[in-house]
Amino acid sequence: MLPVIPANSYILFYTQFRHHKLKVGDIVRVNHPHYGNIIKQIYQIEQNHSAFWLQGMNSESVSSQQMGLISPELISARVLWIVRP
Repeated sequence: MLPVIPANSYILFYTQFRHHKLKVGDIVRVNHPHYGNIIKQIYQIEQNHSAFWLQGMNSESVSSQQMGLISPELISARVLWIVRP
């Protein structure tokens, strides 16, 4: 399976978003304490947007079990646009 975001792509991020407006399917940038800056897709939201479950967009990706539950403070941006090469 090919990555959704191929190498050498440009990504436009929106950093002035509100966590309570994020929804399932949004692609976000996360400042993960173990994996650094990673880009993942939201697949489940805990009650009151208190935490997020994220998934990779290809089979080689870090799994949600490896990342664990993500607090809103770790989400630094929402992806607005991906420009592929």
